[in-house]
Amino acid sequence: MNVGPSTTLKHLGIALGLLFCFATAGARAAGGYTSPTAYVDPFIGTGGAGWGVGSIVPGATRPFGMVKLSPDTSTGDYAPDFAHCGGYWYPDTEIRGFTHNHLVGTGAADQGNILVMPIVGINDYLSTEEGYRSRFDHETEVASPGYYAVTLDDDGIRAELTATEHVGFHRYTFPPTAQATVLIDVSAVMRTDSATDESVQVLPGNAEIVGSMTNHGSLSKRYGGQTIYFSAQFKRPMDDWGTFADGVVSPGATTAAGEHIGAYAQFDVRDGSPVELAVGISYISVEQAQINRMAEALGTWSFDRVREEAEAAWDAALSVIEVEGGTERQRRIFYTALYHAMMMPTLYTDVNGLYMGFDGSVHSADGFRYYTDMSLWDTFRTLHPLLTLIAPDIQADIITSMVKMYEQSGYIDRWPQGNGATGSMIGDSPAIVIADAWLKGVRDFDIDTAYEALVRQGTLEDPDAWHRPDLETYLTRQFLAMEDTGGSVSKTLEYAYADAALSLLAQALGDDTRADQFRERAGYYRNHYNPATGFLQGRHADGSFLEPFSPYYSADQYVEGNAYHWTWYVPYDVAGLIQLFGGDQVMGARLDELFRRSEFHHDTALPDLEYWHGNEPDLHVSYLYDFAGRPDKTQHRVRWVMETKYDDTPAGLDGNDDGGTLSAWYVFSAMGIYPVAGTDVYLIGSPLFSRTTLHLKDGDVVITARDASQANAYIQSAELDGRPLDHAWLTHADLIPGRTLDMVMGPKASAWARDGAKPPSLSTSK
Repeated sequence: MNVGPSTTLKHLGIALGLLFCFATAGARAAGGYTSPTAYVDPFIGTGGAGWGVGSIVPGATRPFGMVKLSPDTSTGDYAPDFAHCGGYWYPDTEIRGFTHNHLVGTGAADQGNILVMPIVGINDYLSTEEGYRSRFDHETEVASPGYYAVTLDDDGIRAELTATEHVGFHRYTFPPTAQATVLIDVSAVMRTDSATDESVQVLPGNAEIVGSMTNHGSLSKRYGGQTIYFSAQFKRPMDDWGTFADGVVSPGATTAAGEHIGAYAQFDVRDGSPVELAVGISYISVEQAQINRMAEALGTWSFDRVREEAEAAWDAALSVIEVEGGTERQRRIFYTALYHAMMMPTLYTDVNGLYMGFDGSVHSADGFRYYTDMSLWDTFRTLHPLLTLIAPDIQADIITSMVKMYEQSGYIDRWPQGNGATGSMIGDSPAIVIADAWLKGVRDFDIDTAYEALVRQGTLEDPDAWHRPDLETYLTRQFLAMEDTGGSVSKTLEYAYADAALSLLAQALGDDTRADQFRERAGYYRNHYNPATGFLQGRHADGSFLEPFSPYYSADQYVEGNAYHWTWYVPYDVAGLIQLFGGDQVMGARLDELFRRSEFHHDTALPDLEYWHGNEPDLHVSYLYDFAGRPDKTQHRVRWVMETKYDDTPAGLDGNDDGGTLSAWYVFSAMGIYPVAGTDVYLIGSPLFSRTTLHLKDGDVVITARDASQANAYIQSAELDGRPLDHAWLTHADLIPGRTLDMVMGPKASAWARDGAKPPSLSTSK
């Protein structure tokens, strides 16, 4: 196949970049440099219970890599499904196998395909999951960026994994045996998913097994399923081979199709030599999987060399932020959070620039890399603002990918996964992501087409366009009623938030008419405010509020939450919300009450009924004191969240990471700034580290916090580039190009910024 020149140059640049990384890493090592990868613990967030399950994937991957090669675990046939959306759950005692694609930190069970498992011998029973899965002990597990290893206790096999962007590399060291078997289960899926169209072929002369399957997961089934293709080549000739189907083994067979199928290869390893294989994947064809494998796993590949390259890639990616000071635990949580923030979205472009589009056709990504798996309802709040700040080129490619989805399907979905739209969750979060990037100077994408898409789906101007669900009712009544839709309050608030972002984007593009139109719509949240209760709550179509009302219960007014969670959900117009409440003092008192009630909740198995950090609508609430003239209380509460809602244990996240959303919150908050997504504003919190340096392409941004410690959480004074700063917020232009924010920290609340200018709100600025 032809390779486009721009794509070739991009991959050449990546290769040269890796060489530079090795040279830089060597120089740093000579100077006593500690790689940020040394602080990453991939097991953080792999455990938890109930609503506190993190669903993190601990296996081997590259930054945003297509391959996420990781163990899938089980406690047998009765393992809780929700705990296994990412495949791995730390409390488990058995490994089902090692699969090549995963969603990271989501509550959606999907992917977990092309399972590889080493066993000794083969028979009908061993070809089933019940037969080939193995017990394991966490004491034998090792995980670091780009590497995972474990001992499979049932047969005493040491399993090691590493990865490039498109290829998973396996190394299995068996006890001496003439029947070392590597099994590939082509039908493998997450526990609640299903597979169709499975096929497999053994190519003994090439020591290769190829095949494909279509996965129907909780997301991918919404668009007909995601088909994955693979090419697995062993580094040594096969001694024996065969296939299996529905629990029946066929020794010597080279093809199989149907349900519950797979293939195996056997080797004589009585000399103690390992069995190694490289598995390339693609979502286009077997041929493309082979191209990916051959490009990244040439015949002379070395497992150890690939592992070193993976670690170097992660070192380069994580080194964009350099921190000094803080505790060992804080650095471990911080760099692990940054690592999590670079695992999704997922690269969907093959090595030659081809990708499977939303229209079911193969396209060429000319001059960009195509990404998918975007949990936008979650990630718009923290992850995408973080990428806009530290990786604008990647963020531009992500938005270009969203534009291509629009061109191929007619709209930009709020949860695109694989090669289809899922419609999962609510709102119109692509508008916030795109506005946020454009307002902060990320411009390397087709804004005209992006804006066209957002206007078409956010207005009724084009009757043939796909529109937001219930949009006509939202525009006519200016709120969604209980009779219209479930979660009416949440959906109104999400639409109003998207409208606020569109207003700012339209204004930046010189479209003043639409800017005013969207600005007016952004105020529709006020129509859910009930002064009698002080909450945003559900209303009937006749305008009456839902009765009886309790702020603790959804009563179908809210999505994934209650009135305590959603009443604060106006981050773009906090000044307007304060006005509804009755002023700064009332706002501050209500926030005080919210957090006082929340201090008693430490068990994440159940949702927190007041402040719920583990679910996205609450993420910004600790920063709202900045708008009420009490930044010292923001500093206190942000530190409280960082200390109580994050840990360096498998249960170290307050809930599903949702594609890096909770992790990106920690990264921002530990640096001392926090984005108001969809705007160019950052709120100032309480930095953990004495010095944070962001190595950005436009120059280093430096944030210092003199005397910062666990006790010294309060800002005493601040300067921006040597000039006194008397307000608790910044714009993106204040930081970029490289600026220096200097703060002095102390143990007691100070009057710093209490009388300074309030952060901008949509209702107070134009």
